[in-house]
Amino acid sequence: MKTNFKPLTKAKRRLILNTRPRNLLVGAVIPNEKGKILLLKRSEEVCLPGKWEVPSGVVDPNLDISIALKEILNISTGLEINKIESRLGDTKEVSIRGFNKIQYNYLVYCKDSEVVLDKSIYSDYSWVTISHLDKYLTTTEALIFSSGLID
Repeated sequence: MKTNFKPLTKAKRRLILNTRPRNLLVGAVIPNEKGKILLLKRSEEVCLPGKWEVPSGVVDPNLDISIALKEILNISTGLEINKIESRLGDTKEVSIRGFNKIQYNYLVYCKDSEVVLDKSIYSDYSWVTISHLDKYLTTTEALIFSSGLID
């Protein structure tokens, strides 16, 4: 039996791979009792050193989001989730290697605000007011991360 199957060219294969998310990430927008949002600064030993971001990490698409968020927060900040309030919006970017990345961002309340950083990933942290987010983040990130919050 003859089929009409034609193997993909290298260019077509690359196009398909680059149009779907290569990395799925989740991010936690964590306000403290004063309404400031936690931002972390990437260490010099990791990709994109010095970049400020909300606590985030790569997840398996088959893993429950709440479990992924709990693990990521515990490892990177030592914080424990009290409540996952809502999904705020997604951020998308192209990685250094040219692959699409998508990050699902959630408004998360933690049991306390005492941060203990994993220094192999992050070198510093700051609690930032909504009005100052754009000094640390892109305009798009600042808008998404502040949605649903009041300064």
